[in-house]
Amino acid sequence: MTARNLIAAVFTAAALSLATAGCDDKKPTPKVDDAKPGAAMPSVDAMKEKAAAAADATKDATAKAMAKTKEEAAKVAEVTKDATVKTVDATKDATAKTVDAAKNTSSTAADKTAAATASAPDKVADATAAGSAKATEWMDHLDASIKANRLDEAKTYTDKLDAIQTSFSDTLRERYAALKKSLDEARAKAATQLNK
Repeated sequence: MTARNLIAAVFTAAALSLATAGCDDKKPTPKVDDAKPGAAMPSVDAMKEKAAAAADATKDATAKAMAKTKEEAAKVAEVTKDATVKTVDATKDATAKTVDAAKNTSSTAADKTAAATASAPDKVADATAAGSAKATEWMDHLDASIKANRLDEAKTYTDKLDAIQTSFSDTLRERYAALKKSLDEARAKAATQLNK
């Protein structure tokens, strides 16, 4: 049985049920429209004809609704298809722009890397000179702290100098070793004075 025949059978049964709905063992209640004095109840054949007409009307209405649903579904499918095409096109455009930007970034990065590599020796020399100047300044402060017997302050400068001593020139390395020796002597002297 096809879906159409099944639907028609269900609607026919529903129509018959509705048509015979007030008929039971009790006295039937006539409809207000049909309640004419002396009017007879419709025959079973008349009720069957009305039920068949109602089933046909229902069948026609169902067919129209199904056709309209198909049309609407086709419209939705077309809109979805158009939106998908637009999305794919937009994605292609965005991808192309991203690829172009990546190419430009790569060439720019390569140029910057080459420039940085070319200037690296100058920067290393500048950094070494700046580090040497800073180390010399801290050694001067360390020397002044030792002479003034400010051993906590001297410790601060030795910590800073210990952190960068691998980059010292030979001259700075020798001066720092002499300052550390002086600091150790000053600490020993301070410890001796505390024990007295």
